[in-house]
This record gives sequence, C-alpha cells and structure tokens, in this order.
Amino acid sequence: MVRITHTAGVLATLAIAGLSSADVILSYTYSDVSGSYDAGTGVYTAVADAKTSGDVTRLDGSPGTAEFDAGFAGSSLADFFMTINVSNNDGSTADGAGSFVVTDTNGDTVAGDLVGTWIKGAFGTVYFNGHLSNVTVNDNSGDGSFDGASAGSFSTDFSAYNSPFEGAIVALYIHSASAFLTKDFSGVPALVSAEIVPAPGVLALALAGGLVAVRRRR
Repeated sequence: MVRITHTAGVLATLAIAGLSSADVILSYTYSDVSGSYDAGTGVYTAVADAKTSGDVTRLDGSPGTAEFDAGFAGSSLADFFMTINVSNNDGSTADGAGSFVVTDTNGDTVAGDLVGTWIKGAFGTVYFNGHLSNVTVNDNSGDGSFDGASAGSFSTDFSAYNSPFEGAIVALYIHSASAFLTKDFSGVPALVSAEIVPAPGVLALALAGGLVAVRRRR
C-alpha cells in the first residue's frame, strides 16, 4: 500500500522532478533519522536510530521493496547514514557536499556521493536539495538480494544499466534553535528521500508550499 508520512508541523512540499532522460530505477525514503550538526567542523550527519523507519524500492522491470520498520537500527546490519559538509553559509542558503550509505539486513549497500544546497525556510525549517553521483548497488553479502529488516527484497543485479548511477535527494528538518547551521544540535528528526536513475540523467529539484507528504511504497 502507499503510505503518506507527515513530519509534524512542517510546511513545505519536497518534490523530485525533471527526470527527463531516464526512468527512475531505485528510490528510498527514511523518516525520523537522527540529525546532528557540529558547528566547529561544519558537518551535518543523519543516522538511523530506534525511531527511524524507511523503505528502499526497485522500480524497473524487477520491482520489489525492502522495508525497514521502526526499531530496525541495531537489530541487524541494516542502517542508514548520511553526512554533508556545510560551506559558504550566507544566512539563507549554504553549499553542501557529502555521501550516503543505505545498508540492508545482510550488509548489502546502496551508496553514493551528493552535492547540493541548504535552504533556510520559515519556522526553523531547513531543506537540502541535492544531486547524487557515483551511486552503486553493492552485493557485499553475495546473496544477490537487497533485503528489508522487516519484509521484502529485490535483486541487486543492475547489470542492464551503466553503473555508477545518478539521482536526486531531498532532506528536511525543523530546529529553530539551530540558527541555520551555525550552532551545534543533535537528535533532531529528519526526513530524507531520493530517486536514482541510470547515468546520464538530467535532474531538477522543485520546492513548493504545502504540508510535507512523502509517498512511501509499502
């Protein structure tokens, strides 16, 4: 079924649009990841914790969804990790560059690099819009399957496409005391969603007002 995840009180809509030259082959969404920022190093990190839930979906001719219900973190090798270096902060926007790793229950990964822009919104809302590159699907366990900690799986064989892949990523958190990435914070819930296409892919990100509603395939 399709689930709509609402992040409490957030006024924004995150959309990934303009996938004009290739179809999406893989997507993921994780909600309530634990976000933190170190003002001294200028590094933002988002990691899975006990409240985090998510799913990773293959969308091409061999579809499937690996599901990760709340509580999956620490119960197996399954994990989510993202790190973004913040630079050129002018008080309303900032540059960001980093990487992400999505790990299944057996240690297989979807991983890649990201670069994009932080945007200051109203009421302490902060968005990140970015482009993914060097994305790979890694069958580290050798079982040929990306497996959810709760249910579902899909084949890790993407040999029909030229790897590495590209994509788009959006992230969102609310923390009024962070003063737009100038003060330390930790344990702030964040929402992260991405779509991945075979390279080359022309990607654009769109932001519009409204209540955050991220479609999660279940």
